[in-house]
Amino acid sequence: MNRKLRFGLSQVNTYAPKWLINTTSVVAILIAAKNYLIGGLPNVPHHIKVDIGSWFDYGLNTIQFLLAIAVIFVGGKNQDIA
Repeated sequence: MNRKLRFGLSQVNTYAPKWLINTTSVVAILIAAKNYLIGGLPNVPHHIKVDIGSWFDYGLNTIQFLLAIAVIFVGGKNQDIA
C-alpha cells in the first residue's frame, strides 16, 4: 500500500470518508441538544446537572478535536461522499 500522506491545504479538494462525516454530524447534534438532554434529567439536583454538563462538554470537545485532526489527515480524491 503505497500512499503519500497529504494534509493541510492539499486536502481542500478531497472528500472526507463517510464514517467521518457521519460521526461529525452526530457530535453536532449532541452539541445542539446538550442543554435539552441534561436539563431534562428528572430528580437530579441543579449542581449535579452542571457537573454532568461540564463533563459532557469536555467529552464532546475532545471528540470534536480528534475529528478535526482526522479531517486534516484522512481523505482521498477517488472516494465517494454518498
